[in-house]
Formats: sequence, structure tokens, C-alpha cells
Amino acid sequence: MDNKRLTSHSSPTTPSHRTAWLIVLCACAVHFIMGTTLAWTNLPMNDEGFYGVPAHFLSSTGALRDPVLEPVGFPVLRGVDQFFYWMAPMGMVLQAGAFKVFGFGLHVQRELSVICGTGAVLLWFLALRRLIPERVAALGALLLAIDFAFLTVSSRGRSDLMSLFFAMAALAAYLHWRERRLALALAAANIACALSGMIHPNGGLAAVAALLALVLCLDRARLRWSYLAIVAACYGVLAMGWGLWVAKAPDLFETQFFGNVAGRLGQHAMTPVWLVRGEMMRYWSAYALENAHGAKLVKVLVPLALVAATLYCVFSSELRRQARVLLWMFGAVSLTLVLLEGSKQGWYLVHVLPYLAAFAALSIHHLWQSGTAIPRMSAVAQACCLLIGLASVAYTASGRNLQRLYTPMESYLNSHLGPGEVVFGGSEVYFGLDCHTCLRDDANLGALTHRQARLIVFNGDYTQHLDELRRKNPEVYQNIEKSLGGEYREVFHNANYQVMERVPSQ
Repeated sequence: MDNKRLTSHSSPTTPSHRTAWLIVLCACAVHFIMGTTLAWTNLPMNDEGFYGVPAHFLSSTGALRDPVLEPVGFPVLRGVDQFFYWMAPMGMVLQAGAFKVFGFGLHVQRELSVICGTGAVLLWFLALRRLIPERVAALGALLLAIDFAFLTVSSRGRSDLMSLFFAMAALAAYLHWRERRLALALAAANIACALSGMIHPNGGLAAVAALLALVLCLDRARLRWSYLAIVAACYGVLAMGWGLWVAKAPDLFETQFFGNVAGRLGQHAMTPVWLVRGEMMRYWSAYALENAHGAKLVKVLVPLALVAATLYCVFSSELRRQARVLLWMFGAVSLTLVLLEGSKQGWYLVHVLPYLAAFAALSIHHLWQSGTAIPRMSAVAQACCLLIGLASVAYTASGRNLQRLYTPMESYLNSHLGPGEVVFGGSEVYFGLDCHTCLRDDANLGALTHRQARLIVFNGDYTQHLDELRRKNPEVYQNIEKSLGGEYREVFHNANYQVMERVPSQ
């Protein structure tokens, strides 16, 4: 594939160019609207509290710490109330900046992710149009923007889309400058990759893998040993900044950060069977198919359509030549997830989805361009399967679970919780509480700290932890069960939350 082909996107004055940009702008608008709709209606999850609480304290006190999480009984959390090293810091720094400007709240935290998701769609188009025809690249951006898994993660207040934003910026920057100023292209791209990793290590690893594959495919003959110094400087400067933060308490960094990483990698033996099964579980989770039944199982057609399009690009000689660089990038990113992300969580599929969307666009375009009935019917069927995800997003948002379930629970807590009293609950409870200092996220319910709470908020995470205690630590479980049975009574209940109140002693 020669360099001319890689930069042969349409002239700014051609109808094809205008059509491509119209598609991309529509894609960004749809993603922003649907992402915001989900962000304002979905229930919060504990991961959002894990990011939001330290970011709030950073914005209000200047210290990155989490006094809500209970470290007793969870060795990996030792010292989180002093220094928060459990996760990479840059995402929480960006969230803290948003809180400084717009005020603290779940919607602010989530909207930052939605904006980054919208930006990632645009940046992916800017990169993709230099590798495949511009209108096909625009279709790839649109398919990414409306993907169910991509929209779902974009609407959450996690760091994944912030990390992906910088990964897409790395690819767009490299492809923009590589022909004219290769050194500048390498510098800009690797700075963006470093920022992606400072937000989330998994995203940084995926970004570096994609960039490395891109550089080797396009410019390996132009590389010089002197460029290594440029690349090293990009990561070295940011590593020094992080190192200064780590130097404040290196023992806590080792406990929290490496404990978190070791826990993820050490969950299962990395056998070929587990790797294949784990990746299937990742797709199943990303498209919310774990508890799906009945009509909801139709969502399985979305990942199946993406996988089918990818296989079509692999086995079609014409598409394989056209997508050669993308296939190498896809393979590199996939390998990082297969080998280095042992928890197999669905969130991290966002680092693969841009490539899957591009393969779907190439497949649909190629089938439609054939001009014959059966391939065109296949293209329409593939597009309809992908649109199922957008319909599922609209259905999910229509449930308004945030307003129906979370808000009433928080209203009850705020009306019954006095100053200085303690409530046990997941970190996501923090967003709606008037008394932020009252919350303690202690899934052991004070059994190890001997702290007593006026109110306890049960959700799926706390219930699951108690089930695990019953199997692995029956003595602690029995103490908790005895306390709950004799000292607490249910005072609030809905489909997602149960609130227990401590009965005053006679």
C-alpha cells in the first residue's frame, strides 16, 4: 500500500467530501444526544463512585484521596484515605477540573465521558480517512457512534472514554504529520499515548500497540535510531511527573496500584481455553447479555454482525488488501487485551470497537457496491443488526432508572440521616447524599472495624459480597447476619436498593 493511497481522501470541494463530513457530524450529534440521554437516566455504579469521590476531594481540597472507601479487610486499599494510588490519576484530575468549573455531580462526571466519546468518534474519522476511502471512513465513524457497547461506556463516569480519546488523538496526529514531519508525528502521537496510559493503563497499552503497528506498517523504512530519544522523552516527562506524586508514599503506591494490577492478572490461569472463553465473556458483558432473556437476546446480533464483518475483511482478498493496516492494528490491540487484561471486563472493548466498526463499514460498502441482490441484502441485514444496538439504547434510557430507583432512595437517606451519623453503602451513594462525610463504603458492614451505622444501603454489590463471605469467611458472615437480624429493620425497598435502619436500643 503506497503513501499516495493512504492520503487520497476527497478534495474539500467535492460532493463526496461534503457527504462524508455530513455523515460524521450527524454521527457526533447522535452520539452526544444518545450518550447524554443514557447518562441522565442510567443508575450509577460503584466504579463511578471510585472515580468521583477522589476527584471531588481533589477539586475541593487539592488532595487526591478517598476517605469513603473502607480499607480494613481489603489490604489493597491500605492508605486510600491519605493518598489515592489505586488507579492512574489523570482521569480523576480531568474530572476534578470539570467539578471545579461546573460543580460536583454525577451528571457532570458522566458528561465529560460523553464529550470524550464524541471527540473519539471525530478523531477516529480523521485517522481512518487516511487509510480507507473517506465516505467509508465516515460510515465507520457513524457505526462506532451508535454502537450499544460504545454508547454505554461513554455514558458512564469512568475513565475509559477519556483514555480512548487520547488514543484516537495519537493515531490522528501521526497520520496527519507523518509525511511532512515524521519526528513531530512521533512526538505528538506518543505524548497522546502517554496521556492515555496516565488515564488508564489498559488504554495506554492499547494505544501504544495500535501506534506501533501503524508505524511499522507505513514507515518502518523511514525510522531512525535518533527517533528513540524523542519517543523516550514523551513518556519520560510524564513518568517523572507521576513519579513525583508516587514519591509522597511509595509504599502505599506499591500496595494499592500493584495490588490492583496483580489481582486482575492473577484471577485465572492464562490457558488458551480461558483466554478464548474470557474474550467471549467480554463481548457478552459489553453488550449486557449476562441477564438478557426473551426479546432482549436479539442484541446478540450486534457483536455477531461485527465479528462476521471482521472475518469477511480477513477472508476477502480485496478487502484484506484494503484493510491491511487496520487488521494489523486490530490484532495488536486485541493481543494486549487478551494477554494483559485478565479480568475480561466489557468496558475495555471500547479499545477494539473502532476497528470493528471500520470493518463493518468496509463490509457493508463492499457488499452494496457489488450491485447484485444477495450481497446487497446481506449489507442491509448487517446494517439492521447494528441498528438494534441503537434501539436497545433508546429502550434502556426509557426506563429512567436513575429517577425511578436511585433518586427516591437518596431522598429517603437525606430525610432520615442526621449530622455526624454513618451510612454504609456503595461509593455511588455519595453522589446523591447531602452529608458526604456520613458515607462509609464498607461491604463488611462494620464487622471488622466495629463501626456502627445508622443506615445501611444494600445493592447487588453488597449482596454479592455477603454471599462470598458466607462461602469464604463464615465466621464474619454469621456475625453480620446476627447483627442485621437483631439490630436492623427494613425501612425502604425498591427493585435495586434496600435500606436497613438500626433499631434504637431499649
